[in-house]
Amino acid sequence: MKKILLLIALLNWQFFIIAQSIAPKVVSSSGGYYVGSNSSLSVTIGQPLSHTYNIGSNIITEGFQQPASIANTGTQLLICYWDTVNLTAPSTGMYRWSTGSRLQKISVNPTFTTTYKVTVTKTTGTSSVYSFVVGVVQLRAKTIPLKTICQGNSTILSVTDSFGSKINSYRWSTGETTQNITVTPLRTTSYTVTIDVNTPKYCASSALTDVKVNFLPKVNGITNISSCNNSSTVLSAVYPQSGDIYLWNTNATTSSVTVKPTVNTTYTLTIKNKYGCSASDEFDLKLVNCKNNDDLSLKDNELNTSFVSKNEIKEEAFSVYPNPFSQMSKISYSLADNSNLNISVYDLIGNKVSELEREFRKKGNYSLTWDRKGLKPGVYFIKFNTESKKQTYKVVIL
Repeated sequence: MKKILLLIALLNWQFFIIAQSIAPKVVSSSGGYYVGSNSSLSVTIGQPLSHTYNIGSNIITEGFQQPASIANTGTQLLICYWDTVNLTAPSTGMYRWSTGSRLQKISVNPTFTTTYKVTVTKTTGTSSVYSFVVGVVQLRAKTIPLKTICQGNSTILSVTDSFGSKINSYRWSTGETTQNITVTPLRTTSYTVTIDVNTPKYCASSALTDVKVNFLPKVNGITNISSCNNSSTVLSAVYPQSGDIYLWNTNATTSSVTVKPTVNTTYTLTIKNKYGCSASDEFDLKLVNCKNNDDLSLKDNELNTSFVSKNEIKEEAFSVYPNPFSQMSKISYSLADNSNLNISVYDLIGNKVSELEREFRKKGNYSLTWDRKGLKPGVYFIKFNTESKKQTYKVVIL
């Protein structure tokens, strides 16, 4: 009987010793809880364990890492395209973001909805993972390509969203509020447009574009020209430029043409410059009967034709160059004897429009520059009168 009581006492003592050595260790109020026939152990999720106990046939190994908990912020952040948002880990400790950052706060600017995660490890060794979902309103105005036009032409500007979003409104720098606008700038001009959406969040996006304007060829417009019957006339581009391409309604492709119409005729010259821009000159050529009160008759010699009296000898020493001309021409003449002289300009109907010289000159060679200032393009006649001769020359101002 004494042996039996002694055995029971020894067993109770062994259990007491074991129970004291593995007394339940509650690491945290959360996690797993193990209960054996003669032991129990509380384990916190994320808590590293490092001890092993052998209790008969039961083995408890401490040394494994439980999966860390993942906490969600609960509310999705919403930003506009290209915006930046700050994310802050909600606890203290050591940080490891999915972006690679080790800071508590990071700045991100995703272009599409993105989830960011941060692992926070406390000094106790506990780790928690927090996730942040950043939603992006997909609104981005597409780049509007550069437009190039000729002066006086129009072009259409249009804006769309890169993601096909339904646009709430359009605001152009011109004040217009439609998706497409038509512009006719006189010079190279920049235009901006802002588009926006209201849902799920108000966002706006802008685009900038230029409309480059190339200038037209410089032309004179409509020119009224008179010419004598049975006389040839040279028609020329008023402001020829390098690289210009010419096309007359006579199918000529030069900058000037010689014409000899039998009726009043309109000639058109289309000029295309190196930028591909076109403009036109029109020449309304009216035929007149070139006779005056001095019974001078016109002899056809292209544009150097002169009025010559029937009993008069042509003075070869008189010349006008260039002829035709657009702004200035040089008049040269020679006198065989000392003489009073007069050089005057007349229009087709005989009106005196300019007096170039009225002087007494000695025998010799002379010249003067004639500036057509104030005279419209057309046919004119220069009368060169000395004491012994009277001569008339035809000139053309372009």
